[in-house]
Amino acid sequence: MAKLVECFSNHVFLASNPVDVVWGEHTVLTSEFSCMEDLVKRGYWKYYINLTGEEFPLLTNMELVYILSKLHGSNLISRSLTFPERLPQTLPRNLTKYKGSAHWLLNFEAVKFALEQPIAQALNASLTPYFATEESFFQILNFNPQVNFPGGWRKNVSDESYSDPGISRHKEWLTHSYNCASGRKQRNLCMLGINQVPVLTRKSYGRKLVANKFPWNFQPLAWDCMVVWHMQRVLNEFETGKIAHDFKYIIENHYFKSARKVVGF
Repeated sequence: MAKLVECFSNHVFLASNPVDVVWGEHTVLTSEFSCMEDLVKRGYWKYYINLTGEEFPLLTNMELVYILSKLHGSNLISRSLTFPERLPQTLPRNLTKYKGSAHWLLNFEAVKFALEQPIAQALNASLTPYFATEESFFQILNFNPQVNFPGGWRKNVSDESYSDPGISRHKEWLTHSYNCASGRKQRNLCMLGINQVPVLTRKSYGRKLVANKFPWNFQPLAWDCMVVWHMQRVLNEFETGKIAHDFKYIIENHYFKSARKVVGF
């Protein structure tokens, strides 16, 4: 891996404190902190987006920058029903428990807050023995207004009133009413393949940021089709200097109306 990194500029680097990650354990969150610490030391940037090795971006770089510039520092963190057995009985400062996905879009100040502030450090310590803490840590900070998490929510919203927009990822969860079009699943998620390409390019484009559970070596033809589709938009941007979509569904989504804005965005 180190040899591969040498092929790129200094924008690509290995974490200085590598972590032996075990799925479901606190090491998943610890590895994210390791990357965040290195990035903060390298100077100011605007957003942190964590990606996995089995994902495909549904946006070009120009499209992503355009969307982020319209969010004014708001974070994008999903929230779902809480699993009590996965969290301590009580949290520091009696914070309300929340859970969601392990995919986040965090502004620079939010990342610094998570690494440096006592409330964040206390929360991290209290969650350490529990399962899938990466699905709760940032949700708890983001949706408890009294924490004043940069880019987090300004007011409490009950589970009954909250509606998650599902913007961050295209995911196909397996339910009794859904049959996986690719025929392969992993942890209750459908692996994406050639049958899902029309859905990704026609329905999820403009509404989602990234396609999840899309490994390049599962159905390589699907990956090839997506690469061609993606590069056609990049070439069009070079020719016109414009993006091909207004992305109003994302930018004007109700989710961001409840979030704090951050100075400098």
